[in-house]
Amino acid sequence: MNTATEEPGVTMVRCHVCHREIPHPEALTVEGQEYLYYFCGQGCYTRWQQEQNEEPMSPTHRQS
Repeated sequence: MNTATEEPGVTMVRCHVCHREIPHPEALTVEGQEYLYYFCGQGCYTRWQQEQNEEPMSPTHRQS
């Protein structure tokens, strides 16, 4: 069930974490290297930040 009501002329975006549709003017926005990330609120933004900090670093290749 979608509880968001679409207003005429307002662009809707999807929260990067919970995937809820929200009006663009109400979204928190973070700019990545190639993408814009939208969040429906501080809770989803904080959750995303914590997940980014917990990801393991990519392995490096050593030449012998």
